[in-house]
Amino acid sequence: MDVQELEPTWGRTISVWWLIAWRCFLGSLILAMAGGAGQAALEMSTIATPLIAKWVPELIASILGAIWFVIVVRMALRKSYKGFRIALMPRT
Repeated sequence: MDVQELEPTWGRTISVWWLIAWRCFLGSLILAMAGGAGQAALEMSTIATPLIAKWVPELIASILGAIWFVIVVRMALRKSYKGFRIALMPRT
């Protein structure tokens, strides 16, 4: 099967960027709220030191954010956009 390669126009580039940007933003917002709630809970507890209460939620949110970013990129690769889709092909 011979596949026609399309030029990466600005319109196509922005379509892919927009999908990644808004989903990453939304996920980051949710993770930040969860991290803030976790930090507040740790600060109110008597078992956590101030250092642990500050850094543990931030570390967890950072790790989850990196995982979420990979998921969003995979979503972008699998989506059918208006007039095109992204295909991974072996080098010839």
